[in-house]
Amino acid sequence: MLRRLIKDSSFYAIGILLDRAMRFVMIPIYTRVLTPSDFGVVEIISRLVELIGLLLALGMSAALLRFYNEAKDDGDRRSLVASGMILMTTIAAAAMLLLIPASPLLNRLIFDDTQWVGCVRLAVAGTLLSWFVDIPLTILRAQGKLRTFTTFSCLQLLSAVALKLALVVWLRLGVLGVVLSTFLNAALWGAILGVAVWRSAGLQLKSEWVRRLLAYGLPLVPAMLAQFALHFSDRFFLVRSASSHELGIYALAYRFAMLVPAFSGIMVFAWWPWAFRIAKEPEAETHLRDAAAMLLTTTGVLCSGVILFADPVLRLVAAQPYWVAARYVPPLVLAYWFFDVQTPLSLGAHLAKRTDALAVASTVSAASCLGLSVLLIPRYKAWGAAAVTLASFALLAISTLIGSRLFRPLPQRWGVILGSLACVLVATAAAGSRVAYMPSVGELAMRVGLWVAIILALSSWLIARWFRNSGTRGWVARIAKGI
Repeated sequence: MLRRLIKDSSFYAIGILLDRAMRFVMIPIYTRVLTPSDFGVVEIISRLVELIGLLLALGMSAALLRFYNEAKDDGDRRSLVASGMILMTTIAAAAMLLLIPASPLLNRLIFDDTQWVGCVRLAVAGTLLSWFVDIPLTILRAQGKLRTFTTFSCLQLLSAVALKLALVVWLRLGVLGVVLSTFLNAALWGAILGVAVWRSAGLQLKSEWVRRLLAYGLPLVPAMLAQFALHFSDRFFLVRSASSHELGIYALAYRFAMLVPAFSGIMVFAWWPWAFRIAKEPEAETHLRDAAAMLLTTTGVLCSGVILFADPVLRLVAAQPYWVAARYVPPLVLAYWFFDVQTPLSLGAHLAKRTDALAVASTVSAASCLGLSVLLIPRYKAWGAAAVTLASFALLAISTLIGSRLFRPLPQRWGVILGSLACVLVATAAAGSRVAYMPSVGELAMRVGLWVAIILALSSWLIARWFRNSGTRGWVARIAKGI
């Protein structure tokens, strides 16, 4: 059963790994052509238009993914896709007419001057055009065409990097180059993939599909807003309480922390369809418990590695003004350990069809995040933002566990969960100690040795489980007999 989860995850791995690799390739480039202040401006503009897109997209990608396989036949699926595309095209056109003229107002919400109005305008347009990329890719996932999905995802990523190199590095357009490259890439792939979907689905609008898509997607918006608040609301407090320079440093640290959900997301992509399928099988609870433990073992290894190697990697790839970002990485990575934990812990509520409990957990955590941001960020700046993120994600994991166990408690390998947390805390302590600042060779040897020890400790349950398997025991016995 676990093999199927790993196999499904592998289809998404190529695109995700390439995306992570390209992001790291861009770090030494960005940090040498953009100042920390420029990096902070890019970050806050990106978060602003992401919030706008989240509000206006109406959960449409999730709704299409949910209903595609419920359609009666190919004709019904085409009408579903066409109805979704017409709905989103209408919303995008209306948003363009309203938001492009309102760009100066949006600029004033985050900046004190009018310098970045043009960049805000381009970023809004790029976000709306990106819907015509996201929806076709969502349809490919729903169709199970994972190779095609990965191919287009990789091509889109490569063109995005090429545009950034041309506009930011070669033409030296700075913040404008970053925003313009995103707009041009969205326009290019929106045209290619959007036209392909229109030609396949045709021009047809079925009111029943529109009603069902909105009925499913609209209730997701508050939950997605809560998730946005948990992940990114601290940027809006930082840009007002601190300088854009400090925001840029914090944004780079956060990018390192996001490596954890990016890589664990390879498995999470496959986790939900696999878990819902396995839940109907005999011995489902055993398989789900083992899969959750495997997921959290992976998370523990990832978190420990990012914490231990963030400082030497930053010194290797980033310009010197950005090196201070390493100090914020450990608490942010620890926060993302809690974020990953809530994925398997929430399964009980999903199986019981009580996602309202999860919505309450997200809302409570997001409200706490905003309240703590008001209290801590104006006083402690980036450290306050890191503390808010850690506290909010820990609360999310705890409240998710409580809400899920109220409706369908599932057994967990608590030893693995607590062991994973302990290893991450050990890595955090090592990264913050004086030992971590020995001369480079000794420091690197210490970090590698500690990470290897953590990997062995966390994988011990997998090794023990493998040897408990009757087939493995027989194989080992035959080898021993032959010797």
